[in-house]
Amino acid sequence: MGPSAGCTDRRSPVAGREVYLKNETQRQRFESPLAKLFLLQRGEGTALFWSAGYFFFLLFGYFLIRPVRDALGISRGAENLPWPMTATMIVMFCVSPLFSGLVSRMPRRRFIPLTHHIVSASLILFYIALRWKVSDWTGWAFYVWVSVLNLFLVSVFWAFMNDCHGSDRARRLFGMIGVGGTLGAFLGSLANRKLVGGFWLAGLGEVKLDPYTMLPLCVLSWEFAIVWMKMAGRHAVAPERMSETPARSGGAFQGMLILVRSPYLMLIAAYVFIYALTSTFLYLQQGRLIEQSAPDTASRTAAFADISTWTQGVTLLVQLLVTGHLIRFLGVGLTLALLPAVTIGGFVLLGMHPTPDALVVFQVVRGAVHYAVDRPTRETLYSSLSVDAKYKTKSFIDTFIYRGGDFSGTWLPKGLAWAGVSLTAVAVGAGVVWCLIAAGVGIMQSRRGAEAKPD
Repeated sequence: MGPSAGCTDRRSPVAGREVYLKNETQRQRFESPLAKLFLLQRGEGTALFWSAGYFFFLLFGYFLIRPVRDALGISRGAENLPWPMTATMIVMFCVSPLFSGLVSRMPRRRFIPLTHHIVSASLILFYIALRWKVSDWTGWAFYVWVSVLNLFLVSVFWAFMNDCHGSDRARRLFGMIGVGGTLGAFLGSLANRKLVGGFWLAGLGEVKLDPYTMLPLCVLSWEFAIVWMKMAGRHAVAPERMSETPARSGGAFQGMLILVRSPYLMLIAAYVFIYALTSTFLYLQQGRLIEQSAPDTASRTAAFADISTWTQGVTLLVQLLVTGHLIRFLGVGLTLALLPAVTIGGFVLLGMHPTPDALVVFQVVRGAVHYAVDRPTRETLYSSLSVDAKYKTKSFIDTFIYRGGDFSGTWLPKGLAWAGVSLTAVAVGAGVVWCLIAAGVGIMQSRRGAEAKPD
């Protein structure tokens, strides 16, 4: 007996499978250009959106106030800049154990917003103190505090991203998440330049805002970042992990203990130390240049914002064109070696042509390679580690070890000048060692693999 009339539209399992495969193929064809560009897999677009948005608002706020920080740092003379940088190291040493203790007692979904709220409150207090000139030392105090909090906030962000996305997603998505941050940094720098440097408003002519107005604007941006952070946590690979609390064992110094017991983490720490060391060499030269060319805080803020805008603009182009594919084609070791190679070439260029233009070009190119290539790649190194290592050891490396390199780069040029040793030669030598460390990290990371046991 043939099929009844009422059953003539019912498909066989084979026919249904063919229709499904046809629709799936059409969907993949439709999505393939976007998937190839952003390295996305099915269902990851929403997670990428909230993660990149979190980074956007975080860096938008920071780059609103960073030029203000840099301008206040040389307010007492660029030759005195090593002193607030040294104070930053001391404050970092005091704050790092407190931060580690906070991490040990609260789940991520609670301590990250709490950290943002505390920082926002401190910026409001600094705004009042700077606006009404409470003390001649307020400018340096602001420089120190912003230098400390920036490292903590960015370190926590990347640790949170590792929790959200895991090893596989981290390798594919961190480049595009970095694009969100770069866009925020670019627009934050540009906004500072326009608001402080001056813009035309119909009926009012040229309008300039006080540089200190950037502080409450930064607070608004960082409060928006909290909203995006919470949404990113909801779309994590394992959302329930956001409620976990890292182990309390070892107290505030657990991160340091994990570090000294792990050759892998020690290499990462050495990598970060040399990055900070060479960055400070450049930063001090940049401060002297801007002090000579700009007479007051507002003009210096605008000058720092100009350099930052160019750096982030180039970074954005590099991220959109190549970042997401570099690790896949070069591997972690060679990708990490790009920044040391640029640093070596830049210092050789400065040694041959010590001009302001060469310094600015070097600073922009090096900054772009760091933000677009180096930082996202380096953050993937933590993806297979334990929660303690991600939040305690990573924070220790990104803050205390980083400021240790900063501190060394602050005072080493004075000692080299006294001894008659070329700073260029030392910087190039450090760059060579840096390249070797990058290769070592790449080898160890490949051995660990995606399923390596946590430290």
